[in-house]
Amino acid sequence: MFKEVRAWFQRELKRDNVIRLASKLNLSVSIVENEISFYDTLCMLSEILPCKPILGENVAVNRVFAKVPRFDWRIDFYFDRSLSEKINIGELNDEAYRRGYIHEISLGEYRLKLGKLKITRATREKIILERICSSYNVGLDLTKYLKDEGVDYSKFAESILEMKAYCKGMPHINPVKVEIILSNVNKRFLSTVSVKSLLDKVLKPVRKASANVYPPEIYFVDLIYRLVMEESITEKMGIVYDLGQLITYMEEKCNLALIDHRYVEYLSKGLLPLRHEIVKKVKEKIADISHRKFDFNVRTEYMLACREYLWEEYCRMVCEGVERILG
Repeated sequence: MFKEVRAWFQRELKRDNVIRLASKLNLSVSIVENEISFYDTLCMLSEILPCKPILGENVAVNRVFAKVPRFDWRIDFYFDRSLSEKINIGELNDEAYRRGYIHEISLGEYRLKLGKLKITRATREKIILERICSSYNVGLDLTKYLKDEGVDYSKFAESILEMKAYCKGMPHINPVKVEIILSNVNKRFLSTVSVKSLLDKVLKPVRKASANVYPPEIYFVDLIYRLVMEESITEKMGIVYDLGQLITYMEEKCNLALIDHRYVEYLSKGLLPLRHEIVKKVKEKIADISHRKFDFNVRTEYMLACREYLWEEYCRMVCEGVERILG
């Protein structure tokens, strides 16, 4: 599998090699498989989008600023609203195919295009994409995926069995979700970075993803806004964790003027209250989740984080950091 992947050589992604990579990194095989599809999709999008993408909070924090990243396989970008008409899914797939990021598999008369992008939802505020990626064990097995797509795979069952034998197991389909947030981009604060893969220590990619990022102070205020608005326990935990990584990153140098600038933008739109009220709301939100150490310790998302931090202490650190910066 991983026939659509171009960030690494195909010979390096055989099942036995993937298992060895996971062992070297002391991570689960599923994390390594997710990372292969995630990073390859990031590389592809950085090459085929009509302009260099701007990383959203999720990817920026955990791939650029975090000391200890969490595993969240959603790709989020900011994209200039004025350029949104240039996002043509047909043209993007044509360019992806030209660069080798789409691989077609024949199953009888059916053609499965691994690596292809499709739009799942589009509004004035965001475009949600999925890239159809393959894997050995993660996602839906091929027959279940085809059934969900309304494909009668009984007509080419023999081809599927041959593929199963070749892959030493039933292939899986593991779509990578991509959220493109349409906004008015302020290019003044942007810088370009090379985004690292979590596999870098043991397997260097042959293609590198690059993107634009805002300074950490911008993402800090954006995450504060998201936390104040968020009700989901799962999402709040992720936001609080990311805030903590930004606070740690900004310990040596924090541009308070830039935080003021971003905060005033939210304040002028009536999206955030006065600072003392923000600190109070943030503390209330963190109090809702500070006792959820079991979730922190067992969820795959925090596999590296729980080796480094105790959740209750981490939440306390985030509260103190937010109060210090905004108080």
